[in-house]
Amino acid sequence: MIKLFRRNQQAFILFIVFYSFFSVYSVYIVRAKQQNLPIPFLLPFLANYKNLLFTLDSSGFILSLFTALILLFAGFYLTRICIKFLIIQKRVQFPAVFVISVSSFALHQELFSEILIAVVFVLIIIQRIFNNPADHKASLRYLDAGILLAIASLFYFNIIFLLPFLWISQVTLRQFNWRELLYTLIGLFLPFLYIFSGYFILDKSVKEMADMLFQWLTLDKVVSFNWQFLAVLGLYLFIMIIANFHALRIYATAKVQVRKNYQLGFYFFINVLLMYLCIPSVGIEIFILLSIPVSILLSSYFSDCRNNFFNNILFLLLLIAPLALNIFG
Repeated sequence: MIKLFRRNQQAFILFIVFYSFFSVYSVYIVRAKQQNLPIPFLLPFLANYKNLLFTLDSSGFILSLFTALILLFAGFYLTRICIKFLIIQKRVQFPAVFVISVSSFALHQELFSEILIAVVFVLIIIQRIFNNPADHKASLRYLDAGILLAIASLFYFNIIFLLPFLWISQVTLRQFNWRELLYTLIGLFLPFLYIFSGYFILDKSVKEMADMLFQWLTLDKVVSFNWQFLAVLGLYLFIMIIANFHALRIYATAKVQVRKNYQLGFYFFINVLLMYLCIPSVGIEIFILLSIPVSILLSSYFSDCRNNFFNNILFLLLLIAPLALNIFG
């Protein structure tokens, strides 16, 4: 199966499209009644639109469609980034399918989570900061990154805590430049300046907006893990360990810039993991964000591993296990 997907990219792309819609709509069909509940507390963007959708009989179907399409876009976008910056050594579509499979861990919580849109902005940020790292002049790309991160936080506020990753990327990819770190903060501040100015001009309560952001941060999302969830998670961790040893062997002889890009994937993973452990309002939807570094790691392994029975079984388990968890777990 791995050999087929490596050689026949058209068939692999068709499979990914089918896999995305099946993973999303299988959850929708099984748990539709549990999903169609209005969300009482949302950030400014999408708040009214999403609650309006919940008044429609077809809201679950529409939100599932948005989820499947955004996952497809994010997966293929990540594939493009990995190929362009040589993070994976072959032109294969493995990142796209793993973005969907890892994100499937979160699908049973919400049919459509705001973090999906935030992840698209994060991918744009990653591509932006990876471009032309050898340019030693102070670059405005970190101003762009700060602005994009702030806009993403207006959909899913916790995404703002990826700021340490932006700073680490500046130090890792380029010579240290305090101006670029300052640009990030300025860019992060600008969208909120426009938002608060708009509230002031329209005679809306700025304090209400600030209180809402504070409530978002302190909102405690309780996530309970059953044994099925832990078993599937353990499977992914086991294969990630194997993939990591393989990646360390491959990237030991790679170009310096490629090693740095791979290293940033590890920093991204740690940053997201700390967000989950330290921020009460981060729930199981964080798996959609975690899908970025996990997909890169798994793709680097399956794009280069031997096409034997063991690896084919591992690949099938990675695809089937999250679906089975959401349908039967």
